[in-house]
Amino acid sequence: MPYLLAIALAALLGGSVPALAKFAVVVFPTFSLLFIRFFVACMTLLPLIVRSKELNLRMLKNLTLVGIVGALNPIILYIALKYTQASVSPLLYAATPLLTALYLSRKKLETISRNSAIGIIIGFVGVAIIIALPLIINNGTQQLSFKGNLLIFAAVVAFTIYGIMSKKQSVKIGASPVA
Repeated sequence: MPYLLAIALAALLGGSVPALAKFAVVVFPTFSLLFIRFFVACMTLLPLIVRSKELNLRMLKNLTLVGIVGALNPIILYIALKYTQASVSPLLYAATPLLTALYLSRKKLETISRNSAIGIIIGFVGVAIIIALPLIINNGTQQLSFKGNLLIFAAVVAFTIYGIMSKKQSVKIGASPVA
């Protein structure tokens, strides 16, 4: 039962990030906010990493690029939230499984069934509509929102690439998710 509570708490906290970040980017400069986010994450995870005694210089070298790509996601997201609504973010992040499925299919690691392909196409049509919506409504006067939506999609792409890269590297070097 405690694991269900942990899952619910993680979903609640993860789902509230765009709304809280939208509020925060109005109050704080974007990169100051990012510094605070990364600093708190580092201070929270550092004891776990030190206790696991798993991280070494070779592992750090192998994970550097993965870390940079992973850091792009919140950086791009926080910049994007200055231009668009926070409610767009979860809708666009729903494209992550679609992008992952396309990647796995292109690399011939998974086959996509006809029904899955139809679902992926419908999903991308929905994502395209959400991104372009600011240009469609109000006679296209919402170009800043369109820019923000495009930036959020770029954050989604970065998040997808991070997920793929981190999985490959963790298997390659035998690292746990903590490292």
